[in-house]
Amino acid sequence: MSPVYAAALVVLCEGLVLWAVFPIMSYYCAELGGGPASVGLLFALLSAPRVVFNPIFARLSERFGRRPLMAVASLGTMAGSIGWALAPNIAWLAVSRAVAGVFGAQAALSSAVVADVTAPEKRSAAMGLVGAAFGLSMIFGPLLGGWVTHLASHGMVGWVGAALQGLSVLTVIFLLSETRPADPDSGECGPPRPALRTLARVPHVTPLLLVALCSALSVAQITTTFSLLAEREYQFSEAEAGLAFALFGLIGTLVQGSVIRMLNPRFGDRKLAVAGMAIVVVSAAAIALDPPRWALWVCMGLIGAGVALSTPTVAALLSRCVGPDRHGTLLGMHQGVLALGRGASAPVAGVLFAQLGPAAPYVAAAGVALVGGTLLLPLTGVACEPAKPPPPVGIP
Repeated sequence: MSPVYAAALVVLCEGLVLWAVFPIMSYYCAELGGGPASVGLLFALLSAPRVVFNPIFARLSERFGRRPLMAVASLGTMAGSIGWALAPNIAWLAVSRAVAGVFGAQAALSSAVVADVTAPEKRSAAMGLVGAAFGLSMIFGPLLGGWVTHLASHGMVGWVGAALQGLSVLTVIFLLSETRPADPDSGECGPPRPALRTLARVPHVTPLLLVALCSALSVAQITTTFSLLAEREYQFSEAEAGLAFALFGLIGTLVQGSVIRMLNPRFGDRKLAVAGMAIVVVSAAAIALDPPRWALWVCMGLIGAGVALSTPTVAALLSRCVGPDRHGTLLGMHQGVLALGRGASAPVAGVLFAQLGPAAPYVAAAGVALVGGTLLLPLTGVACEPAKPPPPVGIP
């Protein structure tokens, strides 16, 4: 199996587990004696550790190889799912979410695998394939969590998640070929801060990381408050809100899985990333203007398309800033920045919604996405750092 497809399968399994807990987290918290504040804490524990540990996992993979670190990550998130299944109280549940957050490095490692084996001109299409796998998980994960809970219990969702993560481990062992052989002498495992500062000084890296941060901040404003907006302003039922998120994920999957591959040879990564950010700006601004119900559906679908255009192309641009010996470290930084954006933006979105009104988070989302798109405009001529890459393995 192509390493790209194997990495996409791992991301699909991990994404299904991640999204399966979203619709049932508040109910499980209540069952174990927690309140609304506990729900926010649990989501923070799932995201915050990734800011630190995604770059660490990625840097270690430069020295020890991608496969061992991918296997360790999947075993760790499996332990988090088992902790969820066995949780007797809210404290145990919190520990399980923190464990899942610490080991949730599969996206960063999968991005590094893609960068290892694809030529620069094909990289955004391969990144899009992995992104499409995550998009599929966003569609089916919430349905899985609700269905398992309906048939069994909240705890059973953890056992199902552990089984899926077991499939991730088997995929790594039997289907994922090593794309970065172990190098005990790799300098990338030196002190972390100097290594990260060195990367930050590479041309285009800091602006692109800021673009990624703007994207994560913007999208989190929307995803955090959409259900509240839909319920209060448009009288959406829970099922309709879920369908809107499914539409978001479905269109994102289609764009990342096929549209990028068709458009990239003609327009290139930077133009597609700018277009994606522009779509988010226009759609978020339109939602802030209180559109009719049908237009809200259209805007949610367009935001899914915009995010799907910008996320893999920005990752591809980043991977072209350095040689193959530093792909893992840089893409780990990228995932850490995304986690930071999501974790920081979600509580701000809630405050804006409560204090300034339903339109405020969408004005903020449009403004931050506009900043990100503006940062992309001057970034012409992003090219690979001089280094001898491994033989490229294209995707069909």
